Amino acid sequence: MIRLYPRLFSYLLVLTSLLLQNLASAQEDSKNIIIQEASDDIRFERTKDEQPVQVKESARTTYLCQDYRTSIPIATFYNDQVQIDEVKISLNDKRRHDITPKYEYFSSESYFFTDEHICHFQLPFNQKGDVSEVEFETTTLDPRYFSTVYFFEDYEIIKKTVTITVPSWLEVEVKEYNFKGFNIDIKKENQGDDLVYTYSIQNTAAWKKEANAPGASYLFPHLIVLVKNAKTRNGENYKYFKTPEDRYTWCHNLCKQVENDPAIIKQHTDALIQGKSTDIEKVKAIYQWVQHNIRYIAFEDGIAGLKPEKAQEVYRKKYGDCKGMANLLTQMLRSEGFDARLCWIGTNHIAYDHTVPSLCVDNHMICAWLHDGKIDFLDGTEKYVGFGEIAERIQGRDVMIEDGDKCLMEKVPVRNHIQNTSSEVRMLHVSGNDLVGHVVHTIKGENKEEFLYYLDHTNTENRQELLLKFLSGGNSSFVISNFKMPDLSDNNKDLVLEYDLVQKNALTAFGGEKYLDLDNRKVFENYLIDTAKKKQPFLIDFKDHMLLQAEIALPPGVKIKNLPPPLKIEHSGYQLTGSWIITEGKLSYQTESYFENTWVPLLEFSNFNTDIRKLRDFYSSQPSLIF
Repeated sequence: MIRLYPRLFSYLLVLTSLLLQNLASAQEDSKNIIIQEASDDIRFERTKDEQPVQVKESARTTYLCQDYRTSIPIATFYNDQVQIDEVKISLNDKRRHDITPKYEYFSSESYFFTDEHICHFQLPFNQKGDVSEVEFETTTLDPRYFSTVYFFEDYEIIKKTVTITVPSWLEVEVKEYNFKGFNIDIKKENQGDDLVYTYSIQNTAAWKKEANAPGASYLFPHLIVLVKNAKTRNGENYKYFKTPEDRYTWCHNLCKQVENDPAIIKQHTDALIQGKSTDIEKVKAIYQWVQHNIRYIAFEDGIAGLKPEKAQEVYRKKYGDCKGMANLLTQMLRSEGFDARLCWIGTNHIAYDHTVPSLCVDNHMICAWLHDGKIDFLDGTEKYVGFGEIAERIQGRDVMIEDGDKCLMEKVPVRNHIQNTSSEVRMLHVSGNDLVGHVVHTIKGENKEEFLYYLDHTNTENRQELLLKFLSGGNSSFVISNFKMPDLSDNNKDLVLEYDLVQKNALTAFGGEKYLDLDNRKVFENYLIDTAKKKQPFLIDFKDHMLLQAEIALPPGVKIKNLPPPLKIEHSGYQLTGSWIITEGKLSYQTESYFENTWVPLLEFSNFNTDIRKLRDFYSSQPSLIF
């Protein structure tokens, strides 16, 4: 069973990695083990507790060993809102009481949870033909946290059934996603006073996570279960989320419970803005301080990951999750009189917009500064993004901005590829068979962020080496000197790398001619898609823009025998261009390529690969010179 609760959909990636980490060969076991039958039975019960409705779920999975002896890891998550009532394990119809599940706090190298737990164990198969069955019985204490139900598993499924029984006293909407192309039988019928939804899927392949692919919510069939209203045992109406505004009210009330201490925050913030005269300068200083001094962790304590930590605690500990960092940034700005607001947003990893009144539509929190009739969005978790720059993952996304008892529903602006320009200019001359000259490389936006991330995660003594490897493209014939270490302290400045270059043996003699090999970048040539393996859309990290310009002063008497033909590919989602030009003793080279659309759909793979091959052909063509 894989349940995606309203936390980040990164759960799926973490869980999958965890499930497979003890296998000698995950690929082989995915063929060796299949799911004969799986059922997920979901019911709602009225209680006398503070929450009048609970969700009872029984998920049963029957595994068949088709070939060789093995064991597979089984795991499920639980937290302060989801409890595991019972785990039943059997092998060949006999209960296995000797297999004892472990209940532990969950952590991994990249994720930290203080309120998340994991139940896990190894499920054995002693021989071919063994059948093992696992059943998890769980209770979700608040139906707001019960959101998505997926139909796929880590192994091939022969048949899976999902049943949702809705009693007459409960208002529930079941939304279906990504059903097209899957063999799913749907029934909706009344059984007494209950309305029963039954979904059956057959013969589905094992779920596989592909690199450079959209999130699961874009691709795989699943349900969102929206609990809207309940009639309690006392006959009263209890409203959950009927509208997006209801969701805001609930989330906002959680934030109002956070006991921030404005006096402590202002004491520290005052020092940051000393000497700053304008509002922009002050906001930049506060924003950058949070980016540079608060370490981001994936999750931290809170009501199932939705209640922010106190601002003064995040400041004291110097780490926090997105909620804690957004809360600290908001409180710091407010302490200086700025109109700062908390924001709830879903990154582009998830497919939903804010018309869906569910906690699963948001997986992130940021801060907004409202001023002069406009909104600047500030994401403290983006450590290297400058003020006014917006990370790809939140561009164009619905954002819910706090506004007292109401909220503002807005969209984050979309930036084009220019924000992320990486521009390299080389002024060179020929010296023997070498090219000698000066280079200025200016990097902006998410190209800058990506570069600084790797630099920041490199030991200080190795940073110079990393920089030189980046600049040379790992090519030992590129000898760099007089490198000027850039200013890395200000996110709001472009990253400028400047140095002298000797490109050894750039000219190669052959048959009385010399061939020039200049471009050590050859950007995007590795974007060729392996269509035999890639079965999901190709996703580019951000709107990338790479520009290389080189001007080469030629010695007197040199003649150009042959210049490669220019490249010009213009597509609605990208452009790839390149050219060689000779003018008055100078040879100029330029390539400019950018991606404005980060998605390459399956149907576009063939055309896309054709264009990338043309780009490769351009790179492999060299001008020939006669000296």
